[in-house]
Amino acid sequence: MNLPQTVLEIGFVLLMVVPGVVFTAVRRQLRGPTPEDQDFSVRLVNAIVASVVFAATYLMIFGSWLTDWIDKSEGSPVKEIEARPAWFGFTVLSLAVVVPAALGVAAHLRLPKRIDPLVDWVATWMNRILRVRVSSSPSAWDDVAPNRADCFVRVFTADGYWVGGYIPSNQGYVATYPHPRDIFIPVQWRMKPDGSFATEIPGSLGIYIPLTGNERVEWVKPSDNGGSAAV
Repeated sequence: MNLPQTVLEIGFVLLMVVPGVVFTAVRRQLRGPTPEDQDFSVRLVNAIVASVVFAATYLMIFGSWLTDWIDKSEGSPVKEIEARPAWFGFTVLSLAVVVPAALGVAAHLRLPKRIDPLVDWVATWMNRILRVRVSSSPSAWDDVAPNRADCFVRVFTADGYWVGGYIPSNQGYVATYPHPRDIFIPVQWRMKPDGSFATEIPGSLGIYIPLTGNERVEWVKPSDNGGSAAV
């Protein structure tokens, strides 16, 4: 097998391999590690499949244009690329890195609340059609906890106390598999003995709570008047 030698061959190799690697790496960084990520062979297969999808999509979108460009190139495509290396580099960088990375980020953006009902409706009908719900998350905590925001959260600790506060959108932090579970609540509130929220602690910069397995974690919707929902 001969290695790519010309600029054009190197560019095509990059477009065939790199997009899947970039997409899966960004997705893994944002989503957090899963059990399948512990196996390098699985990560490699996922990257290869993603690269094939990107390459096929690029061919469907730009294939006819690329064919016309090669046929109409004066001299050879390689000479035109060497005459405009910045344009070729920008194209390869955009398709191999920028587009896959942007799609990886877009897949994990929090949708506006007005879109949530539509997403829930589609997910509900897909579950009814498939009659199964499949998740790669190793536990319910890993599947649900990282997605909870714009709400109150309270933790009944192992020593019998309630602690909690408010998690604004995209500001809280939850550790998932394979790391030990913990949670960071950006705005701490004083808690009543029954577990209801009393008042926000002035100047709070958050509270960190390690979870050893004997705690109870609850998420609570804010009330309509802007306060907290009681137990």
